Amino acid sequence: MLSMVDAAYALLQEKRTPQHYKDLTNEAIQRGLISTQGLTPEASLLSAISRENSRRIQHGEIPRFEQVDDGVYGLVEWRPTGIEQKIQEINQSTRQELRSYLT
Repeated sequence: MLSMVDAAYALLQEKRTPQHYKDLTNEAIQRGLISTQGLTPEASLLSAISRENSRRIQHGEIPRFEQVDDGVYGLVEWRPTGIEQKIQEINQSTRQELRSYLT
């Protein structure tokens, strides 16, 4: 058995694309990667990812996970570099600006 965050990390590495935390939880349970007795395993995974990221940041380490959309997580190691990174930053800024006009 893996920890919840290790199972999520393994699934994300395998899928190579961001996934919703509920989908990660359900697949980890179905594959037998994790075992849980709790009534809200999805919330437990979300909390575990948040705690791990906070702990790593506090220790000066790079987090493994990043939120890329509402409830959707990817791996920090997938972040682009160089010109691709700059393009994504500009796109993100533009999206945020457009959302502010719509709300």
